[in-house]
Amino acid sequence: MAIRTFVTGLTLAVVLALSGCNVGGQGPKFSIISGSENTVLQPIVEAFCKEKKATCSFTYEGTLDIGLALQSEQGVEQDAVWPASGVWVDMFDAKRRVKSLTSVAQMPVILGVRKSKAQALGWVGKPVYMKDILAAVKSGSLKFLMTSATQSNSGASAYLAMLSSALGNKPVIEPGDLDKPDVQGAVRSLLGGVERSSGSSGWLADLYTDSAGKGVLYDAMWNYEALLKETNDKLTGMGKEPLY
Repeated sequence: MAIRTFVTGLTLAVVLALSGCNVGGQGPKFSIISGSENTVLQPIVEAFCKEKKATCSFTYEGTLDIGLALQSEQGVEQDAVWPASGVWVDMFDAKRRVKSLTSVAQMPVILGVRKSKAQALGWVGKPVYMKDILAAVKSGSLKFLMTSATQSNSGASAYLAMLSSALGNKPVIEPGDLDKPDVQGAVRSLLGGVERSSGSSGWLADLYTDSAGKGVLYDAMWNYEALLKETNDKLTGMGKEPLY
């Protein structure tokens, strides 16, 4: 089931660019601090680094943590920051430490539902809308995993999708919209479906697969499309039920 929310642009923000090769044919060392959702793209970056004879290393943190580090007096130790979206650089890089900002991918946030649960809800093979999710949550038929909207880009994207839906999919959300009782009620009800949360999209995906391996089954998970595919690959390899 593909219930898509806002598409998030993965942006590589270079604080110190890759330079020319060192003496002896050895390339530079290049360090990246990245959001956990980018683990699925790490092999592509590593292949590029190998081509450039560079030694690249990754450190994974929550997107908010990356933003706060960029904002701090010390800044980040790494050569590049790779948050889930360029908006986090715009928000936190007040000191303009980032010298080059490039969008490298777009990844939608999707609600993946355990297939048997999707079948029980009558969602297989048909379009599913936020109103359907709201009805399932209100009836107690659906719970889901979702990262914190204040700590993770995937959670923020899911939250904004809920808000947009409650407003009739308005193209622009205005400050006054947040004060409308019906909008607040709809979003509050949708968030009532959260069963487990975290500040990391990657950690949440690992929680789902690790729990499935122990026989603990969650109904659904909001996460990036690429992470949901990776989760399904792991579940299939474990002989467990995939997300739909």
